[in-house]
Amino acid sequence: MATEPWNRVSIPRPAIQCQLTVPLGDNTEKCMKTLTQNCSDVHLLLKSESMKTEIATLESMLYVYHHKLCYHKPYLALKQVQQCSRRIKAMQLEESLKEMIELCSLEPQLEGPQYCAVPSQPILELVSMKILGACKLLVRCMDCCSKAFHLCLQHLLLKEYIVLNVVLLGLLSRLRIMCRGLLKRLAALYSTHIALQKEVSDLHKTPYFKDFAFPTTIEEHIGPIFKDLFADTLKNLISKKHYGQFLSKIFDTSTQVEEDKISDEIRDAVIEDTKGTPGDMGQPIQMQRFKRGFSLSKKIQKAKQKAWTVKMQNQKGMCKAVNAKNSGSRGF
Repeated sequence: MATEPWNRVSIPRPAIQCQLTVPLGDNTEKCMKTLTQNCSDVHLLLKSESMKTEIATLESMLYVYHHKLCYHKPYLALKQVQQCSRRIKAMQLEESLKEMIELCSLEPQLEGPQYCAVPSQPILELVSMKILGACKLLVRCMDCCSKAFHLCLQHLLLKEYIVLNVVLLGLLSRLRIMCRGLLKRLAALYSTHIALQKEVSDLHKTPYFKDFAFPTTIEEHIGPIFKDLFADTLKNLISKKHYGQFLSKIFDTSTQVEEDKISDEIRDAVIEDTKGTPGDMGQPIQMQRFKRGFSLSKKIQKAKQKAWTVKMQNQKGMCKAVNAKNSGSRGF
């Protein structure tokens, strides 16, 4: 079974002219301005430093903990999040949006003010297909973030890798919020983009994807789950499993405050009891030390004594041999 066009790894760019000159309609100029603004918003989100930092943090953590947690369930869920982010980057949606901004900002040079320059239908269909694929990938990425978030909470409840899981919880929540914001912007961009695409198709029909019917909205493309994606599911998940109580127990400072109060009371009581006692008499305290069966210093000392004994015996033997040799030579 052939895959859908929006699900392809790479979509070839049509070898056709990128721009057309069409008569200026009632809403053409307004649609072009709105499309340019929406493309700029999505383009800024895709190349933002915050998103690049979060993805780079995810990549580095997966690289560092590969040998330790390669069979861990949260690690496998994080790998799926990584695959979605890499797939979105491989789509080259950022480059296509940049090209759309440049094409929409150009003006016709030969025609009069009653004409305007718009992108051609194949270019518009290519960008529409990339938007549809990016929305599906973002939905998948949000689902993987929710699963990884749930698994990290389970391991945090078992007190396994506490620091790592707390860091991953913050990372996953931020990635999910960024994906949700990007999905909203793409939905707004697609509604304006598909309107301009239909207008250009009515004036100059040159379809690039002939056997595919473009949906009217992103909600129609994703399905009924689109509305549920913008609900605060992570908050409901935490309140349902009562994981917040465990985190508050780990990072609670009330017990530390109580311990400090008790230690202060004990110190005050000791100071009051020692007010009438004389000062330090300077007598040393004899501490009882338990004898151990093995002493490294004694072992080294015995080895040195043994080596010294062997050395002295060798020297005595050499002296006796020299004396015997000298006495024999004199007798001869």
